[in-house]
Amino acid sequence: MRDILTTAIFVYFIIQVPKKPYIGLLLMAWLTYMSPHRLGWGFAYNLPFYQAATIFTLACTLHHWSTGKLKPTPIGPVTVVLIIFILWTGITTIAAEYTDFAWISFKKFLKIQVGIFLTLVLIDNKEKLLKLVAVIALSIGFYGIKGGIFSIQNAGNYRVWGPSGSFIQGNNELALALLMILPFIYLIYTQANKPWIKWSTTIAFLLILASVLFSYSRGAFLAMATSMCFFWLHTNKKLPLALLFVLFISVSIPFIPQAWYERMNTIETYDEDESALGRINAWQMAFNVAKDRVTGGGYEQWSRPMFTIYAPDPTDVKDAHSIYFEVLGEHGFPGLGLFLLFYFLAWREGSKAAARAAGHIELEWARTLVYMSKASLVAYASGGAFLGLAFYDLPYHVVTIVLITSHLVNQQQRPAQNASMNTHYHIEKHK
Repeated sequence: MRDILTTAIFVYFIIQVPKKPYIGLLLMAWLTYMSPHRLGWGFAYNLPFYQAATIFTLACTLHHWSTGKLKPTPIGPVTVVLIIFILWTGITTIAAEYTDFAWISFKKFLKIQVGIFLTLVLIDNKEKLLKLVAVIALSIGFYGIKGGIFSIQNAGNYRVWGPSGSFIQGNNELALALLMILPFIYLIYTQANKPWIKWSTTIAFLLILASVLFSYSRGAFLAMATSMCFFWLHTNKKLPLALLFVLFISVSIPFIPQAWYERMNTIETYDEDESALGRINAWQMAFNVAKDRVTGGGYEQWSRPMFTIYAPDPTDVKDAHSIYFEVLGEHGFPGLGLFLLFYFLAWREGSKAAARAAGHIELEWARTLVYMSKASLVAYASGGAFLGLAFYDLPYHVVTIVLITSHLVNQQQRPAQNASMNTHYHIEKHK
């Protein structure tokens, strides 16, 4: 039944793509973040839904582009740095220690970027942008809501896991993704004009928080504290949110099992924890590789032979478990520099957009969206320090949301500025 439902939804939306290519982009986002075909066990489980949606959407986009119907977001410094970063990872792939494995990962990254650049081309107004945000937030949020209910039913005694075969299959990865979409759940609340949507998003928000809490992820716990503080400081509903957080904590504490406290206590005793020591060993290995090779080791370089050469403890072979050391070890110091510059410029662009939107009631949605996007990036930057999700779709999509919002703010302000200049010109002429 699930397979039939997924296929029916896919067909319903794919036939709309020739007239409205952005529908294909929304479909791609749903397939990427929710992986609905993986919720069944029948014929749809391994069908290439995403590949089909991507190819068809790309073809329809090119057709609309040829007719001059599309008005993409202009290329700016953030986009340029992303393109250079992609090219650099291509160079590091050619020079990789394990070229065959590196090419597989590089191709995955390129597929992700196709979706990112399609987003910059196809999302050209507020309505489409908010639909994209809602699809992304609810697709990932589905697992948070489901996990929150599961946690409550089982008194938090079991960890919450993500969709099989995805970037966020693990409990730690899912928890970080959920933290990143929480600000967007709040955005849906602020934009809703129906009481049932507001109540639904409030309940969803609390269930997702519960899911993050009972992921037993130490990195997500630290990221939750950081991102929620930033999130709270940049909302205009501080008192209701503070009361909501207090209510959540008050209700949760009696149900938190002892195993959860024991897991979190290891944050203070990381020097005695094998997992933490393994990560530090991998980070030192990544640093040593980057010092020795300007291009790093390439994608998937985390192997025993490389640890034997570069790690302090060659017997403790682990993945990077950090977006920063993942990029450093795989793509060297130039790769890490481009990676950090990309997010720095995106952050700065968001700050400029929020400043331009301030004081304009008609642009309050844009200002809120920018701050929620920045809260999402704070979660990624803090939680990603302990997880290897440098090439996950979501943070790149968040950056595109910032860029598109900034572009829409500019578009909306330009007519007002022109009108003001014309008025000034007529006054001067009359004088």
